[in-house]
Amino acid sequence: MGVPVAMNDVYNVRVACVASDQLGLNDLAFKVTALTPPFDSGIMAGLLDNLFSPVYVPLLSAQAYYYGLQSVRVLPTRAQPDETITGLPGTGGPLLGPRQAAAIVTKRTALGGRAGRGRIYVPFLPTLLIANGHLEPVAGLPALQALAAVLFNPIVLTAHGVGATLAPLLNSPANLAGNPIVGYVARTRLATQKRRGDYGKPNTLPW
Repeated sequence: MGVPVAMNDVYNVRVACVASDQLGLNDLAFKVTALTPPFDSGIMAGLLDNLFSPVYVPLLSAQAYYYGLQSVRVLPTRAQPDETITGLPGTGGPLLGPRQAAAIVTKRTALGGRAGRGRIYVPFLPTLLIANGHLEPVAGLPALQALAAVLFNPIVLTAHGVGATLAPLLNSPANLAGNPIVGYVARTRLATQKRRGDYGKPNTLPW
């Protein structure tokens, strides 16, 4: 069991993907903007996992997997995290591409400048979704766009007549309240993250 979800709560959600001894994390944030109580944060984490896992696995190699997520209330006070372990293998292709290559989604708020922008890196792409150093446009880009549409638009969660609406935020440790995300772009170019390469530091499972 988690904690009761309340209006205007802010939750940080960390999504984890794994390939061998390397770990890829995406950090997200949401504000509760509508609520049908009583709604539990543990149930919320499970519903988010059910929503996120199907849009991650098409971008992952079969040699990698969607591990799960950790959801924690950070405002008005910090609560104990709720965690899921799902372990779904990727369906994007059989062979893992260079482990340091990652797809990019940029997100923006109404604020100008660097403080109003952020990005996530989707790791462990299969070779089938990499073409000439970019995300493959026929299958890869639509899969990334589908993931971005789920993560960065308002999310409505319901279970047994209760639930909540979550609005995506861009926040930081210095500004947990954050700012609403008003737009996003799934990029065709790839990022290079050396810490996920063959010489990156081995990681342990996050929870």
